[in-house]
Amino acid sequence: MRTLSDRLIAARTRAGLTQLEAADQARLSRATVQNVETARYGEPKLTTLIALARVYGVDVGDLLPHGGEDGTRSAPAAPETEKAPVPTASRR
Repeated sequence: MRTLSDRLIAARTRAGLTQLEAADQARLSRATVQNVETARYGEPKLTTLIALARVYGVDVGDLLPHGGEDGTRSAPAAPETEKAPVPTASRR
């Protein structure tokens, strides 16, 4: 399975950008882009991923793992089942 780092690097490469160019366009530091691509500090902030996705011209969801080992998106969550009505006390 491709990691978040792999997906970010691939998206940046497809966009034809260096880390510095991506950082400038996303209004981030080059160090932030480098740290995100190397997973230096764990999971990046969602705002960082959104900024990079916009610069790379991809949907932020395309950068995230979808649970399947083969890289396919997992099925959507099942709708919540209808709840039974709460019985009320009857008057006698």
